[in-house]
Amino acid sequence: MPSVLPSSDVEIYDPVEKGRHSTPLSAVRMSMLLSGQRAAARKCALIFKENRVASRLVRTLIAALALACTARIVTSAQGNPEAAKVKNPVAATPESIAAGKTVYSKCAPCHGINGEGGPGNDLIPAAPSLVDDMWDHGSTDGEIFDNIKNGVAPDFNMVPWKDQLKDQDIWNVVNYVRSIAKKK
Repeated sequence: MPSVLPSSDVEIYDPVEKGRHSTPLSAVRMSMLLSGQRAAARKCALIFKENRVASRLVRTLIAALALACTARIVTSAQGNPEAAKVKNPVAATPESIAAGKTVYSKCAPCHGINGEGGPGNDLIPAAPSLVDDMWDHGSTDGEIFDNIKNGVAPDFNMVPWKDQLKDQDIWNVVNYVRSIAKKK
């Protein structure tokens, strides 16, 4: 693979001055043409053109990667449209909220005793607050239920609880979380 040359200057060795100095690339090509080194001049032009193409390719790849990352952030920051349609079948009674508080003790190690979020660690990111108005994965009762039951993909930092909790318990937790949310 040819060496990378800057777009405007080339460092060359000057045997007369016994040292290296910077010379504009066009001057190098011109001196090669004048001295009859057409093949070398063409190669110099080809290297310059390859570097420009490679640079364009690298910029395109970086732009594509940035676009893919942005798309992932946008899609992961949205809730589940199907789950958003699901209505909470359990009324938010004092009994349901008390039962939800009891079950929430399983959530507290990550989300905090008061639902204000957890610190995370080296292996997992901080758990989000459940009492503010920012819900990254959907804020409807159905979406919260879905997040608890099925976890949050793709990394499943929020693990699925479908094997440990009954649907009634999850709905009670949804009611409890709603009850501790900060009022505006």
